Amino acid sequence: MKIAILTQPLHNNYGGLLQAFALQKVLKKKLNIESETLDIGYSSSFISKLKGVVKLNIDKFIFQKKIRPQFKPTEEQKKKIATHTDAFKNEYIKLGQGKYTKQNLGDLQKLNYDGYVVGSDQVWRPRYSPNIQTYFLNFLKNNSTSKRISYAASFGVDFNEFKDRDLYKCASLLQKFDAVSVREEGAVKLCETKFGVKSKLVLDPTLLLEVDDYKAFFDKDLETKKQIMFYVLDPEYANKEIETSVKEYFDLPLFKIMPKAMNEESVKNIKDCIYPPVEDWIEGFLTSEFIITDSFHGTIFSILFNKQFITIGNEVRGMSRFNSVLKIFNLQDRLVSDLDGIKKVLKTKIDYTAVNKILETEKEKSLDFLKESLLK
Repeated sequence: MKIAILTQPLHNNYGGLLQAFALQKVLKKKLNIESETLDIGYSSSFISKLKGVVKLNIDKFIFQKKIRPQFKPTEEQKKKIATHTDAFKNEYIKLGQGKYTKQNLGDLQKLNYDGYVVGSDQVWRPRYSPNIQTYFLNFLKNNSTSKRISYAASFGVDFNEFKDRDLYKCASLLQKFDAVSVREEGAVKLCETKFGVKSKLVLDPTLLLEVDDYKAFFDKDLETKKQIMFYVLDPEYANKEIETSVKEYFDLPLFKIMPKAMNEESVKNIKDCIYPPVEDWIEGFLTSEFIITDSFHGTIFSILFNKQFITIGNEVRGMSRFNSVLKIFNLQDRLVSDLDGIKKVLKTKIDYTAVNKILETEKEKSLDFLKESLLK
């Protein structure tokens, strides 16, 4: 059996890369299924590009908005900063041949995959997936015999972000799926009320692997370091006051892994913009004494590696993902939004005996979904 996986484009997102790796690993290790992750790219039509130009000029000349010039890195610069993340992708994730955009997705039917798995990550979030119908397999013909499955697909939020036209089309497509599973509790409700399908709540694929599967990246024994893993994607939600407070409480240094964002100034020393290796990211979570993060997968790996942690809530990037996964493990109190909340949580400790029991139960349910969906 050969399966094609559709997920968000694999760039420099550590969580995105690791969920893609994990799903392939789980399919092979647990179900003996070969899979390939398709290289799905975004393409904009001439009309959509023209709309963007028109909107920009209306904002600038009619509404007198100040338009900040956008920095556009060159292809060489993008390739440079992705040196390590591309190396991980090429070594550990099996990719399908070719790159597919809206224009040539029909060619996928010629490859004769036995099935398609959509997920995980925020594949069903329109703002992150401009060609959203692709992730509902709109390129498959009605008479296709290939299995259509979603695994841990995410809308990112617990309310409808779809335009009416896309919602109608995507609902019709989703109703053709053989089995639907989602990553958040709110997505179960969205599937039923907006798309007219029943779905099952499952774990992110990164949680289906064992800790040893991640330690296997290293040919050395890893020892706990006297440091705090500080993995924050949006610094405005974790300001200097929070950094200072945490450092003073623990009297430990912060380990940060995110590079400088590319702009006209930072690219002058582009080495500062290169994303560190994925293995360094994993090692940071494995060896740090405490984790501070605003990332979904940062939260996931904190739980999997049995770390004491705090998740800083971020309304802009979506809170439902965090609320849902933390609720599964009875860890809702680890989600905070301000300094007072952090100080309160620092005084409590997670009981991982209880958490790990829940994890084993939920892993079994999630693996059962994959087995029943793909092997029966």
